[in-house]
This record gives sequence, C-alpha cells and structure tokens, in this order.
Amino acid sequence: MKQLFRHLIFASTGAVLFLGFAYVNLFVAPQLYGSQLYLPTGIGVIVGIFAGIYFNIQARSREVLEQQVKLRTQELRIANEKLKHEVEIKNRFFSIIAHDLKSPFTSLLGMTYLMSQKADNFSKDKLVELAAGVNEAGEQVFGLLQNLLEWARFQIGGGTFEPQIISLPDLARESIDVLTPVATDKDITLTNEIKNATAYADRDMIQTVIRNLVANSLKFTPRGGSVEVSSDEQRDLVQVTVTDSGVGIPEEQISKIFAIDQKTSTRGTDGEVGTGLGLPLCKEMLEKNGGNIWVESQLGEGSRFHFVLPTSNEKI
Repeated sequence: MKQLFRHLIFASTGAVLFLGFAYVNLFVAPQLYGSQLYLPTGIGVIVGIFAGIYFNIQARSREVLEQQVKLRTQELRIANEKLKHEVEIKNRFFSIIAHDLKSPFTSLLGMTYLMSQKADNFSKDKLVELAAGVNEAGEQVFGLLQNLLEWARFQIGGGTFEPQIISLPDLARESIDVLTPVATDKDITLTNEIKNATAYADRDMIQTVIRNLVANSLKFTPRGGSVEVSSDEQRDLVQVTVTDSGVGIPEEQISKIFAIDQKTSTRGTDGEVGTGLGLPLCKEMLEKNGGNIWVESQLGEGSRFHFVLPTSNEKI
C-alpha cells in the first residue's frame, strides 16, 4: 500500500496526481519524505483536494441552478405578458363583433322592416330618408367587416406579403377616388400632393394604410374643411403625411390610438362611428413593411398623420 501510494503520488520532491478531470501538483518537503508523517500527510492532502473539488462542484451547481431559475422566471414573465396581451386583443375583438357589428345591423333591419311592411304609410321623401339610412348602415357594416378581415388575416399570417417598388401617387389617387363621395357629401376639399414618390413595400397593405388614414381624417373633419395627402423624400426613406383641418385629438389619447387593446374610437363630426381598428391595423402593416407611423395633433387645430417607408429592400 505504501509503495503503491508512493508510486502513484510522490516523487522525491513532488509528483503529479491525475484525478480524471484535472491534474494536481503535489510537492513533498525532503525532510518529510520517508518519515512516519509521510503517509498520513499524503492521505490528508488527497482528502483535502477531493473535499475542495466537491465543494467547488457544489458551488458551481448552485450557480448554474440559480441562473436556470432566473432564466425560466424571465421566460414565464414574458409568456405571461404575451398571454395577457393576447387575451386583451381577443376581448377587444369580441367586443367589436358584439357591439360595433350588431348595432348597424339593428338599425338596418329596423329600417328595412319599416320599408317592407309600412311603405304605403310613408311619403316619398320619408322613403328616401329611410333608404339613405339603410345605405349608411350598409357602408358602416362593410367598412367594419373590411377592417376586421384585414386585421384577422394579418394576425394569423394569412395572405401574401409581396414587397416591391410602388408608386405612392397612384395609391393616393386610388384611395382618394374611392373616398371622394364622402368628401363631397361633407363639402371637404380632398387633394393629392404626392409627386413621383416611390417606396419599397407591399402594395395592398400600403393602399389599406392610405385609405384608412384618409377616411379617418374625413371622419373627424367638419363640413367645409380640407384633407391633404403629401410626401417628402428623406435619403433612403419616404415620408407620407395626411393633414386635416379637423377637430384634433386630445393629448391623453394620442399615445393610445395605435393600440389594438385600447378602445379609443369616437363619433365623427357627422356622427360617423368607427371600430378603433383602422389605426392599429395601419401601424402593424407599416411595421411589417419596415416603416413607422406617428401623429401630431392638438384639439381644435387638426391632425397630421405621418408614416415612413423604405425606398429599397435594404431596410426590410
């Protein structure tokens, strides 16, 4: 035993001990070598080494465990926040379906019932009035369904995303053509001042963005006002601005109007109703295309909605 111990561990002044995962140098003083304290001392040293290694492993294991617990706690916190946000969106979605979609149908069904069952009791002017109400309710339902379907498609990742070089004057003109009857009815001047600007983005998404922003400005601009669409090129970005002479936005609402989980929709200057989905939808679509959106507004002084898009695929 003593010879084996000497052979494995000690030379005349020292040796190297291999522990399977590390090398440990042991040095023995010449006066201790061969004495009665030699073997007990060697055993003590080995026990001390193994004890140190054991406690070091335990300490490292605790550190690793603590790091894993912290990481898992952070992952659970992020997952909980995401779940909370998704629940808020779901509640908002069902609230829109239950209230905003139901209300126009109630009005529509009531008026069509009167027209079908009691038409003989009404004058021509009254029937025209009821027909106009039916048309308004139908347009409201159509606009709501359009935004709901666009938003739902975007949330589930459906449809196609095909970024390309697009003509912003053309998209603005198409949106204005669609919304000109609304502007004419409210005697609002609607102009397109975009000149030869292009962007790299999905055409359908940006058309939806411009249409929603212009429709929103028309909704909150009083009769006789104005809405203008313009652009400004900035290096590798292009900025589009929709300016209106409307009622403006309260300061406390500005930070909420782009959030899907916040109900910020209010009636327009002619009593128009909305869902609050249009602006959050614009924000998500622009971010998908590498862009951004913000608003400058004061009560009674109108609003300026700005969004930027890249002019090439390097920014997406």
